[in-house]
Amino acid sequence: MMFALSAVVFGLACAEPGSIEVDPVSDTDNPFEVGASYAGCQDGTDCESDWCLRPADEPGFCTEPCSLGDASSCEKPAHGGAPAVCVAVSGDAACALDCSAAECPSGMRCEAVDVGGEPRSLCF
Repeated sequence: MMFALSAVVFGLACAEPGSIEVDPVSDTDNPFEVGASYAGCQDGTDCESDWCLRPADEPGFCTEPCSLGDASSCEKPAHGGAPAVCVAVSGDAACALDCSAAECPSGMRCEAVDVGGEPRSLCF
């Protein structure tokens, strides 16, 4: 599955922001404040940081840019057990939650995605 980082349009896959219709994660299902890191989003305008990381044609989560190879540049959320990681996205890097060995926060789902040619399990 491919994913896109929208806002400052770094799309790896597919759709322009607003060109698809999907149901956003309900505020009651997602423990993060609207617009904060890891809160649900459709595009960058939903996020305080203007960065939304999402699989093609699916809702995603708000994220922040990070320093690739420096896990400490991503803040681990207080919810769920998945560790925060920095992943390469379209020539940039963004924070994500790795669910390969831990549970995603409430309201997020674990998905297998291709990140720079490598399979990863990330929370969306």
